Amino acid sequence: MLDRILASWVALARGAQANIDYMALYRARVLRQSVNRHRLDVRPEDPRLPPMADVPLKLGVPGVEATIPPGHFVIVGWENGRPNRPYATLWNSGEGTPIKLTINGVLIELGGTTSFTDGVMTGQSVDTVTGLQQWMMGNGSSRVRARKA
Repeated sequence: MLDRILASWVALARGAQANIDYMALYRARVLRQSVNRHRLDVRPEDPRLPPMADVPLKLGVPGVEATIPPGHFVIVGWENGRPNRPYATLWNSGEGTPIKLTINGVLIELGGTTSFTDGVMTGQSVDTVTGLQQWMMGNGSSRVRARKA
C-alpha cells in the first residue's frame, strides 16, 4: 500500500515538472562569469528551463580559459543526462565585447616547419648566454600563421 502511495506522489511530481530532455543541448545567454572564469550564470532561451547559476564552463582542452562577457551565448548540457551535473560549453558572439581566449600551455605547436613567409617567423636557435631556445622574427607581425595539414 505504501509503495502505491509513494508511486502516486512521484508521478504527481513528474507531471508538474517541465518535460526537459537532459540528454539534449540548449542555447543560453551568459548573465555573469565567475572571477576565476570557470563558472557562468546563464539564462536558457528555452522557457522550460530556469536561469542557472554557477554552471561549470568546459572548453574541451585543459589549460584553456575564456572570458565570455554578458550577452554572449553558450550551449548548456548535462553530463550523462544527470540534472545535477550541468555544464556550459561552445559559445558564439553576442553584441559588443569580443571573447578573450587564454591558452595556458608550455608549448603551442602550430605544425609545419618554423620557417614562414612574409617575415613572420624565420627560424629558431639556442641563446649562447642562457642556453634557452629563442625564435628569430623577421619584420614582426601581429598575425599568426600556420601551415595547412
